[in-house]
Amino acid sequence: MEEKMIKGKEKIVSNKSMRLILLEDAEVEANFAVEDKDLEVEIFHRGKNSKSDVVLKGLAKKRARLKGKLIVEEGAEGSKGNLAIKGLGDGGKIEVVPAIEVYEKNANVEHSASIQEIDKEILFYLQSRGIGKKEAKRIVVEGFLNYL
Repeated sequence: MEEKMIKGKEKIVSNKSMRLILLEDAEVEANFAVEDKDLEVEIFHRGKNSKSDVVLKGLAKKRARLKGKLIVEEGAEGSKGNLAIKGLGDGGKIEVVPAIEVYEKNANVEHSASIQEIDKEILFYLQSRGIGKKEAKRIVVEGFLNYL
């Protein structure tokens, strides 16, 4: 797993598993998207007043597993973290695994996780506007994976 130290303010867009380590006053906004593969992202708040906003997205035509872990280490007071994991099923199996570990009492963290299938009503709506079924599905999937 790739490891990245965050010292200032960074924006990350990736499809690879990664370990992010936030130092004092560091800020990261990260978006990860995959199709039919496993993705694991760990976020370590190591420094004071660090901030993270991390989104993991996955599409499962066959199988996908999205695992995210947000850790606030002791001494990282004033840290704020948000972890969101979103799965979209297209006939396959999708698993989302969010986790939070907080060892600092003066920190604010939250997480969310959701799984849904491609909405058939949206596909019907697009098809009723003259878009073919395959193209309608492509539009929905791209919109899901690329929306930041």
